[in-house]
Amino acid sequence: MRSNINSLSDKFNTKSGGVNFGYNITLGMEYNITQNTTFLIHSNIMNELNAIKKNGYEQKQTEIVIFNIGFSTKF
Repeated sequence: MRSNINSLSDKFNTKSGGVNFGYNITLGMEYNITQNTTFLIHSNIMNELNAIKKNGYEQKQTEIVIFNIGFSTKF
């Protein structure tokens, strides 16, 4: 995850950073090995469209890529 602070004052409070909008794209597959067992591979791509501007700073998260590999089974 990469986060850039574009402008920063001497004092800032990040307790309530604010709200912004972005997108999340999820691609992947799930393969049922048996009726109760599944193997999965997923990829998430996320990006914020606008920056949070609050408390004297501006923050925007970009280029967030997450890969998930999983295995699940029911007992």
